[in-house]
Amino acid sequence: MTTTLRPAGPPRNETGNTSSRSYDICVNGRRVGGLEIEAGEPPGHRTGTLRSLFVEPAERHRGRATVAALAAEEVLRAWGCDEIRVSVAPAGRAATRLVVALGYAPTGRALEKILAVAPPALPEGLTARPEGPNGGYILLDGDTEAGRYELIADGESMRLATAGISGPRRGRGYGRALIRHAEGSALTAGARRLLLSVPADDADALRLASALGYRTTLVHWRKPLL
Repeated sequence: MTTTLRPAGPPRNETGNTSSRSYDICVNGRRVGGLEIEAGEPPGHRTGTLRSLFVEPAERHRGRATVAALAAEEVLRAWGCDEIRVSVAPAGRAATRLVVALGYAPTGRALEKILAVAPPALPEGLTARPEGPNGGYILLDGDTEAGRYELIADGESMRLATAGISGPRRGRGYGRALIRHAEGSALTAGARRLLLSVPADDADALRLASALGYRTTLVHWRKPLL
């Protein structure tokens, strides 16, 4: 039996110079699932995204998803993409096995925490100074900058868009203090959750986020399209 992709509609132009298209996954012309891909145009290269992939339960474990994912890569190559990305829920074991088998490498994790109780005050000697109108703060150790962060609204949530601790002060608890202060700022702004991203190679940041009660919602993967 032959597994192929069949367009399920015309290409769509999204915002931000991005295009997408949906496809039916077919076996000998019979639809057994579907997928959606997207291509954006960041500076210097074009990134493709496998936004969704679904195979009917009766057709699983027959290689349909593998063939469909490889076909999606070929479409994205034809669109001029030099890499493909996909995000998988941590509970999606079959999807995780698939991306690993196809040569994807993890790039990071999306995490979230429900905000219910105001965090404690900053440790003695630390203060936070607002910076600009965009929810930014500078963390100060006395008069010296120890780190900074910025929050952006994301629906009923706030996202920790950027955060960093000055090099000489890493490993001394400033990261924990910064995140806890960001949680307080998000609560004050009326947010119910704080979202953040951790690179795959930053084990310290992941351990800290886990210790503070954050849970992984998505694992991000990447594969070059050479």
